Amino acid sequence: MILSIIIPMYNAEAFIGTCLDNLLEQQLNLTEYEILVINDGSKDKSKKVVENYIKKYPNVILYNQKNSGNGAARNKGIDLAKGKYLYFLDSDDYIVTNVLNYLLNILEKQNLDILGFDSINTKSSNLKASKNIDEIQSAPDFKIIKGTKFIADNNYRAEVWWYIINTAFFKSTGISFYDRKYVQDSYITPSLFIKAERVLFLPLDIHRYRQNNNSITHIKSPTHIKKHMHDLVFSVNKLGVLIESIQSQKCVFRLKNRQQGYVFFFLIRFIKSNMSFKELKNNLKDLKSIQAYPITHFLGKDYNGLKYQVLVFIFNTSFLLYPFLYINRFFYRTIVKR
Repeated sequence: MILSIIIPMYNAEAFIGTCLDNLLEQQLNLTEYEILVINDGSKDKSKKVVENYIKKYPNVILYNQKNSGNGAARNKGIDLAKGKYLYFLDSDDYIVTNVLNYLLNILEKQNLDILGFDSINTKSSNLKASKNIDEIQSAPDFKIIKGTKFIADNNYRAEVWWYIINTAFFKSTGISFYDRKYVQDSYITPSLFIKAERVLFLPLDIHRYRQNNNSITHIKSPTHIKKHMHDLVFSVNKLGVLIESIQSQKCVFRLKNRQQGYVFFFLIRFIKSNMSFKELKNNLKDLKSIQAYPITHFLGKDYNGLKYQVLVFIFNTSFLLYPFLYINRFFYRTIVKR
């Protein structure tokens, strides 16, 4: 079997059908790839939707588990996978039709550890065709590089659904997902890249990221935001360990840029959270101990406007930081109560 597609699913009744339809409309024999749907304790009719596909398509496989989080679901998919390559796809997203055969041919011919491609944001379920696959097929530019160079030279995306990964390579790294809900890809993906010898990124229009207001990343309760903040801190610490293992200074600089970006957005999210100021101070003390705070590597080609410059200055100045957060939290809560 050439490919295993792993889809964690939680309450995706409205979207899983589109996700599966496009995966099944590919120029591949059903025996060549499997679609592993890991039902992470869904409470809606997601399971029933997938069961209807199983009746028609032998390559669609459903595994049911109690709610354990996205990371645990992906790990179970890896355990079950039989394919030479792995692709992680979220249940509310989808890919375009008739592209997997081309991508797999590239992976095979170029002996790649990781193959990356493009994604676009959308609220539509109907963007089924790739905008540029014919153009890329006619004149592909195969610049295969090490993963550390890829990180150093590119504005890489951390989300795993940007990449297809060689299964043997993935397992050889010993990397697995954590039982956490948010921002896992922020350290999993660069951890894979620094071990990869053969990486290729093609500007192919492949993936559709659905802007779903009901997804876990869009929930706005103060408790939910606080949990997200804790996972951001966890990610910052994991990236800190990773940074210490890298010799390439350009790669280190890029990872520090990402790491401190998470610190920046951690502080932004504090305003809408129910985290106490005491806990905030303790977190900043810990982040300072691993040189992730103050924010010194965040501003650059990704974030360089006046707004970001002013905010970084405030965040790095203690006698400005706490009044700024207190006032903005007060006004935010006043507006919400209205």
